Amino acid sequence: CRLPSRHVDLATPGLDDLAARTFTPGRPVGEALGALCHLIFEEFAFDPEFSDVSTRVFTTIRNANVLLSGAISRGILWLCRNQNTEGFWQLDSDADTDYTRSEVTAAAALAFMQAGFSPSGRDKPSRHLKLALTWLVRQKRDDGFFAPPGRRQLHAQALAVTALSEALRLTDREACSSRFPVLVSEALSALLGRQTKSGGWGDAELTATALVAISSARAAGVPVDSAAKDAAVGWLASYRQRRHSGIMTSVDSRSPTPEQDASYATIGVLLCTEEAAWRSAAGAEAAASELAHAPVVWGSGDFFRWYGATLAAYRLGGRFWQNWQAELLVQLISHQEGWARAAKSADLTGSWAAHGVCRQAGRAYSTAMALLALTATCGHSPLYGSVK
Repeated sequence: CRLPSRHVDLATPGLDDLAARTFTPGRPVGEALGALCHLIFEEFAFDPEFSDVSTRVFTTIRNANVLLSGAISRGILWLCRNQNTEGFWQLDSDADTDYTRSEVTAAAALAFMQAGFSPSGRDKPSRHLKLALTWLVRQKRDDGFFAPPGRRQLHAQALAVTALSEALRLTDREACSSRFPVLVSEALSALLGRQTKSGGWGDAELTATALVAISSARAAGVPVDSAAKDAAVGWLASYRQRRHSGIMTSVDSRSPTPEQDASYATIGVLLCTEEAAWRSAAGAEAAASELAHAPVVWGSGDFFRWYGATLAAYRLGGRFWQNWQAELLVQLISHQEGWARAAKSADLTGSWAAHGVCRQAGRAYSTAMALLALTATCGHSPLYGSVK
């Protein structure tokens, strides 16, 4: 049908199907945008020669800054609406999951702070952030951990240390409780107590996550044993070296784990080491290749890795970063509930569905991680100084 006005509503349900037909993995973004515009003309009977309409449609779709800010705002508002009155975010189901409220709440708190909100702010999101941090502090156990023993206890610990370290960095020390730096230090000590003699925490994902927590605490002024950080960096570098030949030549298609592990190892090395350690042409090319072997593909649902890889890609810079960011925006913004796709209900508008490897984590976790990926270069990250 021909629309009666020249205004094109990008939330039109029909555009969801058109986007699915054009934005496919591996297709250049510019080519996909052009194809989408052509399909819009065909679907809604626009005349391709009608230049002002085609320009308006194309400009609206490609205006990444407008789309990005809108997606972030909707995501933050969804987190505000769905926070429990006590301060935590609920899992979709407490049964059959290794994730904990502490891990999800730490991720959400980080998303608020990375979007530019502060625990000492007076706006609504800042108040929700302060409530989340207050709840998280109360979860600290006598052994220093924020989650009970389980498969993801250390993941929750590393995220909690990162979130509390960032809060400490953003809070005026004079207005901060003298107990707060001690609490962060104790939580970090519990995490370091699980570091193996070889320098890692069992696998590349957890080691990279712990290394980010160490760097975060250090940036907040928490005393950190440099030997622990150096050992973790050495473990990741050694892991990359062992995996490098396999990743760069052929990978067993039946098991994506080596690809993702190598990606995490690269993320840790790029974010937590001096640029001189990897900035050579060969080093940067190898890092880009390892990240590219586990790209942002919506079907994988690997929200946590997308966040770290986006920071790493930003530090690499150049054309690789431009292509990575473009694909990230396409994959995440087009799948946010209530934008190009109609939300199943008003309560879901602004969120991202948990699926793939994060399907057990729940919608609050996937939404927080999507926001962390989208705001990774906003300048509020605890690692932004080193990333910049």
